[in-house]
Amino acid sequence: MMKRLSMIAIVLALFAALTIQASTKEMTIRGHLAQTVEAGGWLVIVDTDEKTTKYLLLNARRFQNKSWFRVGATVEVTGEPKPDAVTIYQEGIPFEARMMRAIEGKR
Repeated sequence: MMKRLSMIAIVLALFAALTIQASTKEMTIRGHLAQTVEAGGWLVIVDTDEKTTKYLLLNARRFQNKSWFRVGATVEVTGEPKPDAVTIYQEGIPFEARMMRAIEGKR
């Protein structure tokens, strides 16, 4: 009986861990574009009531040829945070964008 309960507990813990991991993959953020202190990097700065969060765009070059891609542009970005990514930039949460588009907003 104890073995069975232990096995059920392990399966439930594994399921919970996988669910949490899967739910943190892709996300959509809204903010404005800014350059990093170090040359060549781009950030999406997300302002909420509680705090400001900076996301470092790992693949900004993919979007730089768009006419709206400029400092201060308000954007909506869908992608995945990559907190373990190693970069030369010393700010922001590394973020790989799958889709980015300009949105109406004051900035």
